[in-house]
Amino acid sequence: FGLIVVLGLLVDDAIVVAENITARHEQGETAQEAAINGADQVGWPVVATVITTICAFLPLALIQGQIGDFLEVLPIVVPCSSRFLSCPRTWATACPAPSVPETTAGAG
Repeated sequence: FGLIVVLGLLVDDAIVVAENITARHEQGETAQEAAINGADQVGWPVVATVITTICAFLPLALIQGQIGDFLEVLPIVVPCSSRFLSCPRTWATACPAPSVPETTAGAG
């Protein structure tokens, strides 16, 4: 259940980033510039979303009894997976941009 919650939040964050990149590209930036600048522009709001999600689920660790036993994994799974899945910096280091070979005019 915790992973489903985090995947839903990840999709929301991805939509925000993708819409921003698309808007910048439609305003005339190249695709690469739009991707870099668009992700940087909404990077901190996405991080803030992750932090508020973590803060919302951590108090569940304090619940005791049968309900606490049932919910005990949520305050562990949600913060850990939110931090890894929702940070754009994680994506950038995990998936570096491919290099484009340079071509010289008149060669060949």
